This record gives sequence, C-alpha cells and structure tokens, in this order.
Amino acid sequence: MRGLILFGLLAVVAIAASVWLAENPGLLIVDWLGWQLRTSVGIAVLALLVLLAVSILVYKVWHAIMIAPKELSRGAKLRREHRGYEAVTRSFAAVASGDAEEADRWARKAGELLGDQPLARMVLAEAAEAGDDRVRAARHYKALLEAPETRLYALRGLTRLALEAGDQEAAQGFMRQAYELKPDTPWVLDRLFELSESSGDFTAAEKALKEARRRRALTREEAARKQAVLRQARAQALAEAGREADARKAASSALGDQPDLVPAIALKARLERDAGDTRRAASTLEKGWSKAPHPQLAALYRSLKQNEEPLALVKRMGKLAAKNPGHLESEFALAQANLEAKLFGEARRHLAASGLAGGEAPPTHRGCRLMAEIEEAEHADRAAAAEWLRKAEGAEPDPTWVCDSCGAQAEEWSAHCPNCNAFDSLAWRSPRRFARTLPVVAGAAPADLPGAGTSRAGPDGGGEGQAVEVVEPELVPEGEAPRDRRQG
Repeated sequence: MRGLILFGLLAVVAIAASVWLAENPGLLIVDWLGWQLRTSVGIAVLALLVLLAVSILVYKVWHAIMIAPKELSRGAKLRREHRGYEAVTRSFAAVASGDAEEADRWARKAGELLGDQPLARMVLAEAAEAGDDRVRAARHYKALLEAPETRLYALRGLTRLALEAGDQEAAQGFMRQAYELKPDTPWVLDRLFELSESSGDFTAAEKALKEARRRRALTREEAARKQAVLRQARAQALAEAGREADARKAASSALGDQPDLVPAIALKARLERDAGDTRRAASTLEKGWSKAPHPQLAALYRSLKQNEEPLALVKRMGKLAAKNPGHLESEFALAQANLEAKLFGEARRHLAASGLAGGEAPPTHRGCRLMAEIEEAEHADRAAAAEWLRKAEGAEPDPTWVCDSCGAQAEEWSAHCPNCNAFDSLAWRSPRRFARTLPVVAGAAPADLPGAGTSRAGPDGGGEGQAVEVVEPELVPEGEAPRDRRQG
C-alpha cells in the first residue's frame, strides 16, 4: 500500500513537471567547438533522463560480468554446505537410533563437505564414539577444544571417554577444566562431585556440593541428603582405617544432615558400643529408632548387653519399641524377644499386630518363619510349622537394600550400588514382584511347575488351556520412585 501511494505521488509530480515544461518550453542553446545545438528545455531534460537510464543499464551489465565468478563460487559453496548440514542431520539421527555404521558414513560425508568446521568435528566425534572408536573420538574432541564455543562440549566428551577407559584421574582433570570454564553449569558441578566422591577425595566433593548449593543447582534438601551420604561414606572409610574417633564424628555429622540415615545410626552406635560407652550407644539407637526402625538397629540394641536374661531382654526391647510404637519393625523386635522368653501368647500378639489376622500369612518371609518357630517351640507341631514355612514362599519378600537405578539387591548399605555404581541409590524396601502367566500342558497339574501359585482353569473347566500365575521379584525400572521411604 505504501509503495502504491509513493508511485502515485511520483506520477503526479512527473505529470505536473511535464505540463509546466510544455507551458514554459524555453530555449536551450549549446555552443561547443564550433557546433551549436538549439532545443527546448523539455527535450533536454528528456535526453538527460534517457542518458542516465542507459548509463545505469551499462553499469549493471558490467557489474554482473565482474562478479559472476564470485557468485558462482558462492552458490557452489552454499549448495555444498546445504548437503553438509543434511549429512550432519542424518548422522546424528543414525547415532540416536543406534546405527553406528550409518552414522559413521554420514559423518565422514559431512567432514568432506564442511571441512574443519566445529559442527563437522562434533558429528565425527559422536559417530566415532557410537562405533566404539574411542581413539578417533578423542582426537576429534581434542580438536574441538580449540574453539571457544565447543570447548565445554569437548570436555564433556573427553570426560566420558576417560571414565569408560577407567582413567579416573584424567576424567577429574577434564572436569576441573570444565568447572573453570563454566562454574555455574549444573551437570559440571554434579559430575565433579561424583568423580571426587568416587575417588575418595571427600574434601573436593564437599566443595563441589557447597558450590552447587550456592549456585542453586541443588535444592537445600537434595544438598543435605548428598552431604549426609558423603559424610557417611567418609565415616565408613575412617572406621575401616582404624580411626574410630574420627569415624564417630563423621557419622554424627551425617546424622546432623539426615537424622534418619540408618547406616550412620548403626555405625555411630557400633563404634560407641565397641568403645565401651553402651549408654550412649543405647541413646543413639533409641533416637534413631524413633525416626527409622530397622532390623540392624534392633540387632545392635540387643548386643549392648551380653548374657542377658530373656525377660530382661523383653523389657529392654519394649523400651526400644516404645520409641516408635506400632511400627512393623517394633512388632517384630518384640515378637522375637517374647519368643526367646517363651512368652508365646505375647509373641503371637505382636505378630498379629504386624499383619497376622484371621489365620492369614504375615506380610513377609520373616513373619512366617517366626510363626513357624512359635508353633515348633510351643506345641512341637511340626505340621503347623511346615505350613507356615510353605506360606512363606508366597509371602512378601523381606526388605533388603535395593538399587533404585538397576534393581540390584545388596546385603549391606554402601554409598554406591555394587552393581551399577550409582551414588545414593540403595533404598531399604521389599523387592518388587510381578505375576507371570505360564501355559500348562494338558493334563499337567499346576503343582508340577516350579513356583506355581494360584491357577485358572479354561472355559470348560479342564486342564487344557489352564494357566498358572507365578510371582517373581521385579527389578525397579530406571527412574521409577520406590514404594517405601528410603532409609539409607
């Protein structure tokens, strides 16, 4: 619209000028080198305009001829870059889909088309790493260190390669460079913490943790949890080195950050017991029991007094259970103590409180085994004891340390999963289970299958088409939250 208005204004001006020149033709005389030219002013203006148009046209033709080689070269370069970027896209897509051979082919094509551009180096490094060619990947990552915009990316890749090669020292060196380059990047702080912690450099790990908290890469709760686990790992290392006093201080510091950290409670109480301070150990265990009852704490509490009379043990375990009344572990601790004191009625009552009701099985293997012991000790009823042991096969598995990352189980807590080495991933809970349906051959009884539970008959009520549901432990999918509260 604006262009149309401008064109209209110019047309009006041109018409007005033409009319004015027609009404005032005037006379223009040019006398030059013996030649004389006579014409009107309007004709002279028209001649000048024609001359100007011809000059502009000649200039444009000359300019196009002069820049033609450069434009042709530029067009070829753009087409080459377009094909190069397409090759980069295809290579990254192949890396994401797991096709290492296709990724390498397109990465090499991108390198030929784009030359030494950082983007070409990046795709070559990714493709080489996808194809397990770590030497070539490292070479490309090192070349990317020269460009400021890709230096952090290159340091991350080199750290990953160093960790895969088991070179912890080199990985820490790369991460220190990354920290100096971008100290406020969350993944840099997190990886620096993990590397420092796993190598036993607890001072550097705490420094990285404090920096992450200061820069708000972690919430206060997340930082407190990580710091507690870190201090507990240090306490365990100190205890193994024979430095009991320092280990007790480190465990106390861990409990200051996370009061329900069972491993720290247990370690602190054990060190106090071994040092002869049973009163303080009892206080530590009672305080810990109020926040996180655990079989390990109950076992330590029982061990505080040797050769104790069974009735005295019942009274003392009652004091511990009173710190968290009604909890499953409190009921189990009291049931065990009453069983040893031959107070079978009380033992049964506490087992009932833990889940035994109406003749149904307690929720765990441990409860079934305790009931079997009661039947054997009170009535010498081996058949009833065997029945409880049979019920234990289908009961909920006893809690244990389970990794939230890979689902592996561990007998003892540690800062790292013994299977996948994930930090602070062990949680105290029952392993997950799932029902698997197995087909049954016609005529076969469900009891013939290992681990068979309840069965479903076919539509005709016969054996053919029958299925059996088998309950098995389930590994926790990665990233899924556990059902029970973490205690370690």
